[in-house]
Amino acid sequence: MGEDFAEIWQSDRCPPTLKKMIFRTAMEEIIVRMDAEKKTLEFTIHWKGGATYSARYGASSPGDRDRHTDGGLRDHSSDGGSPWR
Repeated sequence: MGEDFAEIWQSDRCPPTLKKMIFRTAMEEIIVRMDAEKKTLEFTIHWKGGATYSARYGASSPGDRDRHTDGGLRDHSSDGGSPWR
């Protein structure tokens, strides 16, 4: 499954209930921090086994209809790559 994870994950045959089960098995905790001054949200995922993944997104203002990340998305995986490897 490791080599084909992205393909399996995006398949119609991988229902949301299975995805939730995989996440709950693989994740230790998720931490979300808000920086009101910079208007950003920082997500940190601690995976079982010790890997860490962090990403920072621009926070949307109330009433903002554009729900997309800013161009400053930062990926800080502790293993230097995607958390899906």
